[in-house]
Amino acid sequence: MAELYILTGPSGSGRTSAQYIFEERGYFVIENILPSGVKDILKDILTNKTYDKCVLISTPIYALKIYQIAKEILSNTNFKIKTIVLDCDNDTLYKRFKLTRHVHPLTILKNITLSEAIKLDKTYVNELIEYFDYYFDTSSFDVNQLRKSLLNIIDNRFEDDIVLINFISFGHKFKIPSDVDLVLDTRVLPNPYWDENLRKYNGLDKQIADYFKKYPIVEKVINDMITYLDSYLDLVQKDARGNYTIGICCSGGKHRSVYVADRLAKHYKNKYNVMCFHRDMDKE
Repeated sequence: MAELYILTGPSGSGRTSAQYIFEERGYFVIENILPSGVKDILKDILTNKTYDKCVLISTPIYALKIYQIAKEILSNTNFKIKTIVLDCDNDTLYKRFKLTRHVHPLTILKNITLSEAIKLDKTYVNELIEYFDYYFDTSSFDVNQLRKSLLNIIDNRFEDDIVLINFISFGHKFKIPSDVDLVLDTRVLPNPYWDENLRKYNGLDKQIADYFKKYPIVEKVINDMITYLDSYLDLVQKDARGNYTIGICCSGGKHRSVYVADRLAKHYKNKYNVMCFHRDMDKE
């Protein structure tokens, strides 16, 4: 099966890093393509059969039009089209541009401030919500996390049509990640934080696992979550979702949510493509 990814996201969200990852996997990558050039490029690829793994990388302002053109041209071919949106919260984008001293392209094109350019870029991203197959909020990502997320898609997605399930643990006091589709709350569980001897550990440590084994309510809550997710994720799979992100929260994101997210990820890894991130585990 031939593959075409359309990848977009606001400037600063990781598009360039994503390009390198796709190139490493042997994809023909076209960056900053305009809608007017898509038709000829795709027809050339189809006529000459030059590439069967392609990525079109676009700024958000053109992404929807490019997707529509590609879908029309490739509708009766063996190409399967999938869309990837990288997103990032405005504050993080602003910090990235100030840190790297890069110029946001819209500041030049539109003669506006950096803050205005970031907000404008995000308005175009919002128009894509109903069209994307994969969505990643890279606000808390480093390059390695982005790499793992994309490689999971690249290496597995087109071999079978199994949904990618992302479990992300987080602290409720640090706000809900913007890319979460469903949130499960673990704040009803006993909290190791109140044991000063356990406070320094996290939910992946044996000391915390041993603590939770003392309380039957922990296993009951996890089993109840699995019962619910067994049914719900079947519906997500049948809906042909590209990926689905489940947030597991506790107060600080270090003990309960980390432990439960890790347990759930291990439980579902043989049924779905699964990734697990612990956003706030190392925060004080």
